[in-house]
Amino acid sequence: MKKLFTFFLTLFVASSVWAYSFEVDGICYNYVNDGVEVTYPDRYGVYSGDVTIPSSVTYNGNSYSVTSIGQSAFYNCSGLTSVTIPNSVTSIRYEAFYNSSGLTSATIPNSVTSIEEVAFYGCSGLTAITIPNSVISIGRGAFGGNDFTSITIDCYVDISEAGLEFTKNGIKYNILSKYLVEIAENWDYTDETEKAVFSYYSGDIVIPESVEMTNNTYTVIGIGALAFYGGHDITSITIPNSVISIGEEAFYNCSSLTSISIPSSVNYIGEEAFLGCTSLKKVTCYAVQPPEVEGEVLENLNAYLYVPCQSVESYDLHSSWGNFKYIKCIESESVELSSDAVSVEAKNNEATFSMPLNSGAKSYTLTISNNGTVFCTLNFNENGQLVNIDFSTTKSYELKDGVVGYQFTVTGLSAGTNYTYKFVAKNSAGSVLKEYTGAFSTTGTATAVANVEQTNAITISNNQILVNGEAPAFVITVSGQKIANANLKSGVYFVVVDGEMVKVMK
Repeated sequence: MKKLFTFFLTLFVASSVWAYSFEVDGICYNYVNDGVEVTYPDRYGVYSGDVTIPSSVTYNGNSYSVTSIGQSAFYNCSGLTSVTIPNSVTSIRYEAFYNSSGLTSATIPNSVTSIEEVAFYGCSGLTAITIPNSVISIGRGAFGGNDFTSITIDCYVDISEAGLEFTKNGIKYNILSKYLVEIAENWDYTDETEKAVFSYYSGDIVIPESVEMTNNTYTVIGIGALAFYGGHDITSITIPNSVISIGEEAFYNCSSLTSISIPSSVNYIGEEAFLGCTSLKKVTCYAVQPPEVEGEVLENLNAYLYVPCQSVESYDLHSSWGNFKYIKCIESESVELSSDAVSVEAKNNEATFSMPLNSGAKSYTLTISNNGTVFCTLNFNENGQLVNIDFSTTKSYELKDGVVGYQFTVTGLSAGTNYTYKFVAKNSAGSVLKEYTGAFSTTGTATAVANVEQTNAITISNNQILVNGEAPAFVITVSGQKIANANLKSGVYFVVVDGEMVKVMK
């Protein structure tokens, strides 16, 4: 099911003209319970230029506080270039600035608590916006139809459907909350009732672990529904270990995609996520437990599915994953090495390790660390197959007899980052036969990543999350939805601790 913004325009019939109560200095007002609100004049679209809304107005000897920007007040005002909203305003109502395409500047004061549906939708000239911390609700599509270059989020609310989107390094993102983003829908809303797809993605796509916008770093936690829809020319895609969900039809009709790796962090895949990926022959899923899926995983079930060795049976018996014709262990590649040493070829978000065979070894452990903190551990069996991958402790690597060494590529690393590694060969009793250590650096530019690991400040009591013994301001799910902090089911949630979004696993 595709998401679709449907806007219902209200038809006002009041004799032959629109109704408003009074006009002061070219701005029309209507009475409301607690003062007045800015409204439309005798027809839509007549406000233009730079408009400064006063905090109060006087009419017939009476003074009134301006408390809201009324419904459709600046609807279709293409000549409007800037608007200054006073601190007396608490709400910006439905369609307030809808389709005001010439608007390039809008200041939202710290008094505003609600921004209703499609309030700034279609303001294509508006490239910078700040959402103050006073805001407690933002309606669907409030900022839709725009591609921002500067977004400042000071509030802690669910904004996943607000349409706050930006493009960085060719990838379009949708902001879910103050610290979280997902890859945005690959759709262009062309009018009020219809939308047309545009497939601008092509070639090799590398999704970063985090992305910066206006001095804020967001952890990229999801690939949204329809994110790469119709990307016929996408040949490969790299998914980082920060991603925990892949939305419905995310890769629909990516017909040139031949293989894809799903990191162990992913726990949900939406319906028809890979439908139409007719060239997809190899799917690698690193999750030990099969991720939850809606419907079939993909259309071409003749593809090979590679999973950790210990999980083959779990995938084979799964109602959806089990439909794959071929389910095998993840394997490394055999290589000829020139010396008894580990070599690393590092790129932007991955590193390929070539590791020597050790006589008598039955298991191997490859541990990768960053600044003393373990990034991941890989465990392989003696046939060169991945047994387990753990992105918080250690992994092991096992080699076949009769070959010189194996090669394995670790994806999801951070760009421009220094890492160390330790490669350990063990015998059947688990004793260490030989150990290799070294360091390497990925290429590209490093980005700061907020701490998203569980901390000692967080506890779970009676199915409720507590931060330093108290309930947090809010709890959101992996999809950015705000939920009640009571009787929580097992899963992944996010709360704010000391100004940072923190992942909590229950």
